[in-house]
Amino acid sequence: MATGLAGIAIKAKADSKCRFTALAHILTPEFLKETWQQMNRQGASGVDGETCAQFEGDLDGRVVRLWERLKAGQYQAPPVRRVDIPNLGATSETRPLGIPTVEDRVLQRAVARILSAIYEQDFVECSYGYRPGRNPHQALRALRSYLIGGKVMHVYETDIRGYFTRICRGPERCDGRANGIGYSGATSRADRGLNCRVRRLCIRRSEEAET
Repeated sequence: MATGLAGIAIKAKADSKCRFTALAHILTPEFLKETWQQMNRQGASGVDGETCAQFEGDLDGRVVRLWERLKAGQYQAPPVRRVDIPNLGATSETRPLGIPTVEDRVLQRAVARILSAIYEQDFVECSYGYRPGRNPHQALRALRSYLIGGKVMHVYETDIRGYFTRICRGPERCDGRANGIGYSGATSRADRGLNCRVRRLCIRRSEEAET
């Protein structure tokens, strides 16, 4: 974890009521480039047709220009390309998949790294889904340990059909969270992110955030 993210994580864990108001300075060209190195660079193209190889061909210049637009508050992300893919376990059903442009993917991943450093501290030890450094195999091992060593009478398996098309994205979704991002418009911007519509930097301009 980058030094800046490590400091944020330590502070978030130590103070569950801490609200972070100066985060934009973390989104530097170096941080964006580091994020790129951590990404899956084999993904499909977005609406602009640009490939990962084309983006990487001018990586230094692209991250600098992206950072300049973010810093000036001029970043406008393009629409997300939607494709329908087969739904696992179903013979005829499909599910929608959103494919952002390569550049937008870099920014989304960079912002996600910052937010994860904060909100990861709120998860309990038994949570495994979609968490950094955790996977289904670890969850199965933990479950097996509970079943063998604990007093277990029943096991319930549930699934929420179409969760991300039905989830409540209203302002109440963020109420009651201990850690938070203390800047104006946080809730509405987070909601757009859940809808795969991250269109503007979710953090204040660095000059404003550091004053």
